Amino acid sequence: MAKIGEGAISSGLGRFFDIIIIGILTFVCSLPVITMGAAITAAYDVYIRMALDKDSHVVSTYFRAFGKNFLKATVIHLIVLVAAAFVGASAYLFFFGVLEVSSGMRTVGLVLTIVMALVVAMTFLYVYALQARFENSVVRTIINAFFIALAQFPKTFAMLLANGVCAALCVLLYGLAPLWLIIDFSIIYYFSAKGMVKAFGLYGDKEAAGEDLHKE
Repeated sequence: MAKIGEGAISSGLGRFFDIIIIGILTFVCSLPVITMGAAITAAYDVYIRMALDKDSHVVSTYFRAFGKNFLKATVIHLIVLVAAAFVGASAYLFFFGVLEVSSGMRTVGLVLTIVMALVVAMTFLYVYALQARFENSVVRTIINAFFIALAQFPKTFAMLLANGVCAALCVLLYGLAPLWLIIDFSIIYYFSAKGMVKAFGLYGDKEAAGEDLHKE
């Protein structure tokens, strides 16, 4: 029994350190910003493999996924950045009263801005993981990400909350921003990936469809 317990502890620690390593790699590979899409996609590729107990040589798997998905993931990321910039500009115009419009129009603008922010955030949560697991066009991947986010809303909400907390900590404790980002890219992304596996099984991921999520 002691040996079994020691084996479980050793396996758990090994998994934990692998997750931290991938989080650090994702942080470093995201620093150029333009490469962030490929970096996050590669992280999800590794984390989903971990959730399916098919992980081995995580560093080489990470960089292989980074290269394989670089082009599409970068295009997706540029679209996300443009959408985020549009939401940011809308928030600036309506929240800070830059546009001189009636109070009714300002309210409408604020509501639409919040809705757009939610749509972008929800899509962002799933789009890179989908790119890691499915061969689709960029447009189809983005559309699928949004609808899966809606269909899995309780999980999506939990993921939004966890990522939002990390983002808030980055702003409030900006001196520790790299640490919070690494935690986000490692622990939070890993558990997000585990939550996505069952959903992806419903949408054609054969490996995920046959996985028993209670293995670990």
